Amino acid sequence: GVGEMIRSTSSPYTPFAMFSRALAGTIDNSCVVAFPGSPNGVREGLAAIVPAIFHAKSMLRGEGH
Repeated sequence: GVGEMIRSTSSPYTPFAMFSRALAGTIDNSCVVAFPGSPNGVREGLAAIVPAIFHAKSMLRGEGH
């Protein structure tokens, strides 16, 4: 989901967004996100997922929805 969101958000800006290496997962109680390799890709990707990061933090702490 996170990688797809980053790619779909970046696709209006570059036709190469589909080749992005963006992905996400968890390690213990931490959320780890690998953003695309360009500064613009990171800015666009971060803007796309910031609202969900706070939800992910709650879920990792066991606080539920």
